[in-house]
Amino acid sequence: MSTNLPAHFPGCISSLPGEAELRRHLDEVARATDKIAAEREQMNFGQHIAAAVKRRLAPQAASRTAVLAEGDSFGERLRKAVEKKSGQKQHKEQAERERDRYRHLQPRKRTKGE
Repeated sequence: MSTNLPAHFPGCISSLPGEAELRRHLDEVARATDKIAAEREQMNFGQHIAAAVKRRLAPQAASRTAVLAEGDSFGERLRKAVEKKSGQKQHKEQAERERDRYRHLQPRKRTKGE
């Protein structure tokens, strides 16, 4: 390559930006990036919702620890938890309610055509 190129030639070394111009450009990019990050933080509802849920559940966690401090043994608490989670007891109660609901119905009167 020839070194006798004019100064305005695009491939010429003098056409490269100066250090001050590069720093200015990098500062502009950094400011734009910070602005975008701030906007994304404001738009990120997931974190806000997660924090709200944690705050909402915090008082409940404190009440659970108070119940555990009453002196129930671990086995007793486990048995109660299994009963509560088991649908068998709830199913029996629901079946009884349904049975009682329809037990008192009177059979319909037959018509003359039957």
